[in-house]
Amino acid sequence: MLLRAVAVRYADALMSLADKAGGLEKLDADLGLVASTIAEHEGLRSALESPTVPSTKKHAVLKAVFEGKVSSTIVNFLYVLVDKKREEYLGKILEVFQERLREARGEVACHVVSAKPLTAAIRKDLEKNLKSFSGRAVQLTEEVQPELLAGMVVTVGDRVIDTSFRNQLREIGERLSRVD
Repeated sequence: MLLRAVAVRYADALMSLADKAGGLEKLDADLGLVASTIAEHEGLRSALESPTVPSTKKHAVLKAVFEGKVSSTIVNFLYVLVDKKREEYLGKILEVFQERLREARGEVACHVVSAKPLTAAIRKDLEKNLKSFSGRAVQLTEEVQPELLAGMVVTVGDRVIDTSFRNQLREIGERLSRVD
């Protein structure tokens, strides 16, 4: 709960800095670069999250890695996280920022888990139906989990639609257990 509250506060602050950072698209691109760089470099992530590394060293590392590659607004934002000892929240802050960005664009995140990869026709039809269902543009991500057997599990925002064969078997089992 605290993690989410902190992340919301910082993500909202980032959204308010969009004009200084060159607009929402530039801010999104810069934050994407920061996230991917930190994810790809274990040493950088460890140094940032370590309480034993002084903030002055963290500032120097951030400056060396990101200065000239992202806007100064983003570098300063990272400095604030370090100074406030909130580095460990960066991943969650970026996640909430993406939610806010989708809201600003009038989009909704949809995640589809299916037993096998979606065909282009099914994907197109699903996107059309999800847009109709949500009333917003759809940002679709896909995942394959063969253990679903058939069907799919669709998450639209905070709603879950489970049409998987695995779920149907579970529901039948529950009904049969109540019959006795």
